[in-house]
Amino acid sequence: VKCDPVLAAGLVKKPYVFPAYHMAKGSWISILIADAPSDEEISDLLSLSRAITSGSFKKTNE
Repeated sequence: VKCDPVLAAGLVKKPYVFPAYHMAKGSWISILIADAPSDEEISDLLSLSRAITSGSFKKTNE
């Protein structure tokens, strides 16, 4: 899942989120879906990832 690097830095502190394997670890994460606390959180992260990869996401520093 692609996400903002600042968000990724915080998310990887959760026990079910890891830097993505073979990806730019600053902005890609892996999620252990079975260990995630809610489907809503996964859905939100997937929506954010889609926005970023489609180019419709505006970075906070722009």
